[in-house]
Amino acid sequence: MAVSVASPVCINETLTDHELISILSRLESGKDKEVFGLVCKRWLHLQSTERKKLSARAEPHMLIRVAARFTRVLELGLSQSVSRSFYPGVTDSDLAVIAEGFKCLKVLNLQNCKAITDRLLVSIGSGLSSLQSLDVSYCRRLTDKGLSAVAEGCHDLRGLHLAGCRFVTDGLLLTLSRDCNNLVELGLQGCTNITDSGQADLVSGCPHIRFLDINKCSNVGDIGISKVAEAFHLL
Repeated sequence: MAVSVASPVCINETLTDHELISILSRLESGKDKEVFGLVCKRWLHLQSTERKKLSARAEPHMLIRVAARFTRVLELGLSQSVSRSFYPGVTDSDLAVIAEGFKCLKVLNLQNCKAITDRLLVSIGSGLSSLQSLDVSYCRRLTDKGLSAVAEGCHDLRGLHLAGCRFVTDGLLLTLSRDCNNLVELGLQGCTNITDSGQADLVSGCPHIRFLDINKCSNVGDIGISKVAEAFHLL
């Protein structure tokens, strides 16, 4: 009596990309997801393209490779530790890579990246139209010019954190009130060039703000605070 032997089945030939992604989505721990990518190059590629959040510190040529691998990243963290104050962190050339390579990006954290300037921040405004949150706290070279370009290009911006950006003025708040009506969070701690006039402009065009930090804004007085309170029914 002949016994039939089942032919070996190759899982890579049986399962489609969609089915493998479905399996990946059911893995709860980050460790399990990393192990998934170790099976073979195909599984690694699928694991990479499905990753939504990434933190990195890399040179431009490395960021190009990262952008090519993690094509659907929504949150990118490139912030610098305060303890590494001697290191400039992300530079203008890095931002050029970010603007070109991470088109799906919604959240970008550049806190303490002291080397970035307005020149390349403009590329973020023109290249990342889906951006919803930007943190450039303590990026001390930035002015209204670069940040206004972000506001004008990222109309769905909902969070903007500018603590320690001492060159920011009321001009930026006017641009935000005109172009970023969905703004919910705005951090202005230590922005000493902000005045009562800027606060009035801001609240007139950004009715959804729920968090506004004006700590150490020495040129904001009772009038500006009253404008904010009235707008948000705090009086």
